[in-house]
Amino acid sequence: MPPDRMYPAGVPGVTVRMLTLQSGVAVRVVESGPAKDDAVVLVHGWAGNIYSFAETIPALAAAGYRVIAIDLPGHGLSDKPLNPAMYTTASLCDAVLGVVVAAGLQRFAFVGHSMGGSLGL
Repeated sequence: MPPDRMYPAGVPGVTVRMLTLQSGVAVRVVESGPAKDDAVVLVHGWAGNIYSFAETIPALAAAGYRVIAIDLPGHGLSDKPLNPAMYTTASLCDAVLGVVVAAGLQRFAFVGHSMGGSLGL
């Protein structure tokens, strides 16, 4: 399936952007809900992607939350670095924090599935 037809293609109120992190890696970020300084950040598990939260994103946005979901480096439509060091816990945490900083978040709730949960810890 071509990227322009992958989730959230055609879903109203959900935007997609590619964000280049300080490491030079580009990650795909999906956002929905009202613009606020705080948000709910969603991070998938190993071998997952943003689609893991296809039902969660609209539900949280409908409840009035700003939602930011991340395709971690090496996953989904984000860059796939060849350097194994880009897949360490520290590097993946840096990627999440890079998105948080770029989004201008002052506070956020973190929802992580599987490995995404360990990154939150």
